[in-house]
Amino acid sequence: MKVDLETSNSYTEVITVINTLPTIDRAKIPDKLFNIIKENSNPNYNFQVDILVSMNAWKLSKTAKLILATIYRDYLANETQNQKIKRVEQQQNQKLEDIARQKYNPDDIFKK
Repeated sequence: MKVDLETSNSYTEVITVINTLPTIDRAKIPDKLFNIIKENSNPNYNFQVDILVSMNAWKLSKTAKLILATIYRDYLANETQNQKIKRVEQQQNQKLEDIARQKYNPDDIFKK
């Protein structure tokens, strides 16, 4: 799988963050997924994090944040956290659908 430079850099950021996790949490992430991310990361991109500052201060790309959020939801979150995350995702999806419905109202297509 060939990925563009931006995605490759994002994978490097993800690997860097995963490597800061405690061993018990790192072990929850499937090796196959970890290896795919690592294989597609950019070895020439030097991304570093300071574990002494909040993760919010790290300069993560939007793509890396999305990948990490998915990994957290699928592999690290407990059942209560997972249900809360899924509820929030459903609410966000509903808002997007409502916006699209208002913009492209199928009921009004033939009225114009």
